[in-house]
Amino acid sequence: MRKMLPIKMLIGAGICLMASFGNLSAQWTHAAIDGGYIRTMINSGDTLYAVTQLYGNGLFFSTDVGTTWNEILSESLPTSKRVIAKFGSSLFLGCGSVREAEGIYRSDDNGVTWVKKNSNPMWVTCFAQHGSTIFAGTGEGLLRSTDNGETWKYIYNGLAESKPHIYSLLVTESGIFTCIGNNYGIYRSTDNGNTWVQTSTGMQIDYYEGRYYYPTVTALSYIGDAIYAGCDESGIFKSTNGGDNWSLTSEGTYDYYSIQSIVGKDSLLYAATIYNGVIRSTDAGNNWTEVNGNGIDIWLESNALVMHNNDVLVGTKGGIYKSADHGINWTKSDSGIRGFWSSYPPVITLDSDLYAGTMTGGIYKSSDNGTSWAPANEGFPVNDVNMLRYLSANATTLFAKSISSYYSTISTDGGNSWHETVQDSIFPWIDHKGKLYTYGPNSGVYRSDDDGITWTLIENSQYFYLSLHSDGETLFLGTYLGYFYSTDNGTTWQQSNVEGVTGYICAYQFISTPTAKIMSLEYAGRRGIFRSTDNGANWVQTSNVLVTELVNDGSNLYANATERQIVNGQEVEVRSIYQSKNDGVTWKNISGSLGNNIAWWGICAIDGKIFVPLNSYPDYGLYCSSDNGATWKEISLGMIPGNQVFNLSAVDNYIYAGTGNGLYRRDLAELYPPSQTSTIAGKTDPCIKSTQTYTVEPVNGISYEWQIPSDWAILSGQTTNTITVMVGSGSGYVSVIPSNEFGTGPTQIVAVAPNGNAPAKPDAITGSVTPTANTTENYSVTSVAGITYEWSLPGDWTMVSGNGTHEITVTVGNLSGDITCTPLSDCGPGEAQTLAVAVKPLGIGQQSSQKDITIYPNPVTDEVTIDIKNLGKNVVTQIIDIRGNLIRQSKGQSSDGHYFESFDLSNYARGVYYIHVWSNQKSYIEKIVIQ
Repeated sequence: MRKMLPIKMLIGAGICLMASFGNLSAQWTHAAIDGGYIRTMINSGDTLYAVTQLYGNGLFFSTDVGTTWNEILSESLPTSKRVIAKFGSSLFLGCGSVREAEGIYRSDDNGVTWVKKNSNPMWVTCFAQHGSTIFAGTGEGLLRSTDNGETWKYIYNGLAESKPHIYSLLVTESGIFTCIGNNYGIYRSTDNGNTWVQTSTGMQIDYYEGRYYYPTVTALSYIGDAIYAGCDESGIFKSTNGGDNWSLTSEGTYDYYSIQSIVGKDSLLYAATIYNGVIRSTDAGNNWTEVNGNGIDIWLESNALVMHNNDVLVGTKGGIYKSADHGINWTKSDSGIRGFWSSYPPVITLDSDLYAGTMTGGIYKSSDNGTSWAPANEGFPVNDVNMLRYLSANATTLFAKSISSYYSTISTDGGNSWHETVQDSIFPWIDHKGKLYTYGPNSGVYRSDDDGITWTLIENSQYFYLSLHSDGETLFLGTYLGYFYSTDNGTTWQQSNVEGVTGYICAYQFISTPTAKIMSLEYAGRRGIFRSTDNGANWVQTSNVLVTELVNDGSNLYANATERQIVNGQEVEVRSIYQSKNDGVTWKNISGSLGNNIAWWGICAIDGKIFVPLNSYPDYGLYCSSDNGATWKEISLGMIPGNQVFNLSAVDNYIYAGTGNGLYRRDLAELYPPSQTSTIAGKTDPCIKSTQTYTVEPVNGISYEWQIPSDWAILSGQTTNTITVMVGSGSGYVSVIPSNEFGTGPTQIVAVAPNGNAPAKPDAITGSVTPTANTTENYSVTSVAGITYEWSLPGDWTMVSGNGTHEITVTVGNLSGDITCTPLSDCGPGEAQTLAVAVKPLGIGQQSSQKDITIYPNPVTDEVTIDIKNLGKNVVTQIIDIRGNLIRQSKGQSSDGHYFESFDLSNYARGVYYIHVWSNQKSYIEKIVIQ
């Protein structure tokens, strides 16, 4: 069984939190659940843009035709995005909702910064561009801008209303078209919006009191030589004469409700519908068929269509799907989009697997501790109009329930398949001593002995049933007539005595501690926290607050509740967080600096910490206290700005946050003071005045405070896991203290003693002292840690490899000379080591045949003379025996290029020798014989 950490919450209560955006490494990250509710999409050149989430809080772009998507994140990005457009180099967002951002926003830097460009509150519904003029449809009229959206003015000359609801806009060569509300139909302007004329002939659906009524056109598109108008509930119309006349494309389109978008090429058309997914016509609209079957798993609420060359993409409530074969087959195409609204709670466990519910995309399963996720929707009603609200599990079964209770679905095979249950019951079913229990509000209490296959009615004496809980030993039942408990698995029930309350008891929140039972009452004027120490026989009220959540963390209990207070002379409910440290006997308000903008749902507690979300638009925020509310720290980093989050779950080493724009998770270790860092890596005997680095292993969310000896200097990296320093002469310690928003960790140190000495002279160079010309040789010295080696060679030799190391490979030239090896360190160069080398020729064939050199006598018995012309200034002469040994070497200078020298060879053994003479780049080798 996977470990669920002791984070306490009740499924019956909603759970909220909020996040803010930041750039530190310790932060929330999106769980890898691709897809989400797609509100709108556009195609601009080679870039696609998608607005996601039910309330438009997400914004993504793709540069590979939807294969992968990246999120646009900005502190100034507005919420409640409804439409997006790109005109020239500017992006425009149209926003609007009941409580959040409204109006038009523009970005001139590809979404990095956004600026609001209108002053009046409005809901923006659509955009269009005609030349350099931009039009924006709103819920309160049509706007026009002639300065790239800098200023806007309402235009309505000729429209049936001065500020009508604008449903759609289209620009063609025939003019500008818009559809307005209240069944006034389509209007056209041929003078850039100055005047408008109704142009809906052929579209009328009714006539009453001298007025024709026209359908609400929710989608306008110009394809081929025709204009297409998709209606809210009146089919798809077509005009082939610039909007003068309209005709219904097909009576079959009456079956498709709420056309959201139409795209196409020539006679191939696609339309996105709310309830029927994608429909297609291959004959310019004469006939339409649904094309959802091959790959569009979630086709309900198809809100957007775009085409890119021959590819078509549709955005639905479950994500984005792409077809490359004219709609015959579809594949999921939303990798990187995180746009699902999480259900309650965000993550649950069954055996070793994790499950996450989404309101519009069904259920996802992870078998690797949340690293990867896959849909688990076989048999699940993902195309039902009702959104998934609750997901829960007992020891064997997964439970899913819709937001309006229209479906209750279970899985008994780990989410591999789902089926609806016909049991009249409240979810989740309760595990109690190996049996399942549930109740129907009007039918009674049921028990199952076979994991929910069959049920037995065990209690139906009450008029109305309101709550059912178990503490593992006793069942507790709230009813219209009072509160009851059973100690024999529901066979018999005893009525509890609840202080001050006689009937209609709904124990909406229930907690069992080792010494008491705690419940809160709600509905029908009931309120307060009640406590029982005799297994439910008697309940005493310990607080009069109205509770939405009760959670516990060991001996600490917490309540998210409101208290009646007098504010400005009026009695109001003020929301606060309450704590009990004595098992529910007394309660203390610990909200402190949080204020009263606390979310109704979402608190949780774990390991001495209490987490509380705020619901104050636009910043929201998630806060944590580890000192019983004395101080509160915001921990929202990593979440989208303005993205309200609704619930929390803790599993193994992660805490999960369910938001309106995807599932987030964070390592729980980041929410505690850090541990001591790893050992500090770096030189303990650095050279004085050298530049050094010291480092520890990085940990997410940790800031590092470094200290060094007093005459050292930190050049860069303070607060990071690696610093660069200038070393002084003083000894001491390099130390580092890790810290995060929850405190500091133990200090890590390393002793350092600077070294002012240059490196020692290397030992003798090993390698041949008489190498053969034009061969490859190796030379080396003993390696010393921290030392590099610079080598130099005779003039015409070639370095093959190894310079900077203790061993080199060279190609031998014809010139003899010295090989030197100089040791280098941060403290500077040391004394060089030298090896004299005498190059021997490859053979007789290498003897000089030039006439510039004369050697006489040859053979020789005592003295030999060398006479050479055309030499450089400095001359080296060597005599080498037949084995390659250097016998004699001398250095001299030529006179105007002429060099003359005599040698006494009378003391040398008889035999063959070579005379090697070189100057600058000239080299001569001649054989002589001593007799």
